[in-house]
Amino acid sequence: MNILFISCASNILKNNHIQIKKGNLPIIINVSHDGNKHLHPKHIRKDSTSNFNNKNDVNTKLIAGLLFDEIKNQFKKEPSILINNIHRKYIDLNRKPNHAYESSGTKRLYNQYYSSLEREIKRLLKNNDRIYLLDIHGFRNDSIDIVFSTRNNTTINSKDEELLVKFSDILEYNRYETKLDGLFYGGYLIKNTSNKFSVNKISAIQIELESKIRRNREKRREVSKIIASELKKYLDNN
Repeated sequence: MNILFISCASNILKNNHIQIKKGNLPIIINVSHDGNKHLHPKHIRKDSTSNFNNKNDVNTKLIAGLLFDEIKNQFKKEPSILINNIHRKYIDLNRKPNHAYESSGTKRLYNQYYSSLEREIKRLLKNNDRIYLLDIHGFRNDSIDIVFSTRNNTTINSKDEELLVKFSDILEYNRYETKLDGLFYGGYLIKNTSNKFSVNKISAIQIELESKIRRNREKRREVSKIIASELKKYLDNN
């Protein structure tokens, strides 16, 4: 069963704006740019940020749900998952505060989201030496399919650079064009998280998926399965 269609399980906490499921693996899946434009806070964001992208990363919640299922099936345990349900035009959780919101109401939601992520990382670190944060996003490009961004390897442990190569190699083998820190450098969320906890405690990876993957059911499933499988192999050997 896909996590995004579960509504009443005891280990899912929801306040409509934020959805979090607490897992028992040192893996967190994050989705911040696929919210519902009809679900918005009382004090909505003004459309005054024309220099920034206010469009949703469509179907990234679907991919996160598939990735959750694949990891659960392969590890026999569950990752944690954190989802923002507010449309990007009201709040952008991958921007620093002065570019993320424009009201006290959305400021509170922004702080609540980052507090939820921080609490979950601290909870998982009680029983794990290091956490893996998979930050799911979307983009459009005619030649590149998937981009793994780590701000030039500054948001991951040096040992985990091998994981990015493995992701890229197997996806290339399956005819997906990939880039490592190309097109996208990595956003505020992975930077802020790695700065707070250091790369010795958390490896934060921004995963950008092109539109033709996000809009194709079979491609969504295939890419999710590949990422989960390579992550399982890597963690089994490390």
